[in-house]
Amino acid sequence: MLLRMGRLSGFRLQAEDAGIGTVRDLLFSDEDWHVRFLVVDTGGGEEARRVMIPKEKLGEPDEESETIPVDLTREEVDLAPHPGLDGRLTRAQENKLRKYYGLAPYGAAERRKGAAGAGEGRRGPLGDALDPARPPLKAPESHLRGCREIAGYDLQAVDGPIGRLEDCVIDVENWTVRYLVADVRAMIPERRVLVAPGWVDEIGWTKKTIRLDLPQEAIEDGPLYEMDQPLTPEYEERLTEHYSHARYWK
Repeated sequence: MLLRMGRLSGFRLQAEDAGIGTVRDLLFSDEDWHVRFLVVDTGGGEEARRVMIPKEKLGEPDEESETIPVDLTREEVDLAPHPGLDGRLTRAQENKLRKYYGLAPYGAAERRKGAAGAGEGRRGPLGDALDPARPPLKAPESHLRGCREIAGYDLQAVDGPIGRLEDCVIDVENWTVRYLVADVRAMIPERRVLVAPGWVDEIGWTKKTIRLDLPQEAIEDGPLYEMDQPLTPEYEERLTEHYSHARYWK
């Protein structure tokens, strides 16, 4: 099942014994676009808390009832460490949460990989360009980013600006960011198209830009995406054929 983050926002999370709250955002890894946590608002007023539920504890969302089952009790959620209302996690907070929920922390091997990649002087698809003359950098404190955070980022084709990022499409079967919704209405009125994270050449976190490994014309001529229509296998086939990219499901 593919759902836009804008559609998932507001879904109610149901614990084993009580409701938890509603989806506000999700946090994905900027290394592989896999979702790590749902960001959940548990209520309003003075009792408001923002909690992080790891994807391993999530069941399949029910679009009709707009609910997501959670393999936890309300008490387990209430007693979980919570990093605050800004929705960001440091690496230490991330691993503390995973330990609390009985999940293995992300290991040193992953951190070493991130540090090694940072010193290669290449424009990685998910990070700013680095000077090859600089010494290897330490791994970032956290690789987690929110869909709300990147909404509004400027999109750049290989030959110029193309629009802005409006939303993310999530594969909720395996909790992965599957597509990015590109709003190109400044170029062509009433037009939105999809691009896949694998077609991203670089994200400039400080400049809030996303550079795509695609020309402007190809993006502008991409299959029209209707926000209120479900994504079909036929549409995805047309999309990958248009951009001449491999199908993720194969």
